[in-house]
Amino acid sequence: MSYEIVKSIGIHEGKCFITSSSNNVYPHTFSKWECTPLTKIFQEKGKEAWEKAVLMDYFEGNIQGTRNNFDNANQDFRRKFPQYDWDYPDRDEVINKLYEHYLKFKNRQKTPCFIRNTGRGENYFVYRIGKSSLSIIEDINRAKHFKSIEDAERAIRGFKTSDYEIVPLKANLTE
Repeated sequence: MSYEIVKSIGIHEGKCFITSSSNNVYPHTFSKWECTPLTKIFQEKGKEAWEKAVLMDYFEGNIQGTRNNFDNANQDFRRKFPQYDWDYPDRDEVINKLYEHYLKFKNRQKTPCFIRNTGRGENYFVYRIGKSSLSIIEDINRAKHFKSIEDAERAIRGFKTSDYEIVPLKANLTE
């Protein structure tokens, strides 16, 4: 089944514009276009209804690949509420719960942080993340900084998390 690989989605001058490419056309050529169904929803029902419609497009797999608040909230929702994954009896219940989760996710407090490797000692930090490895360094100034604790947790999800500690940037390293 095909879907749109979206680079950006947003409202400009009262219209919804999407920069995307189809997943089954190679090479991927991204173009900006007005999405008239989403524009109509925005103009007739408002921003909340538009956000719900975009969220459901992500949830149902029609849109993928953005790593924006819609996409990140959707992925976080699927992880925290697996009972709604594909087999959901009430669409309105899913939309409302997903939108509530999106608002919490979008308005979460972003605490800049870094990851410390506690398995090696106190002064080792993650500075690069690969698909199957984490690179460690002693220089805290070269450590990878994350915008939020959730982003850092997402980065180390596939690794042995007991060896890593997420440390807010405000924390004093000498304590």
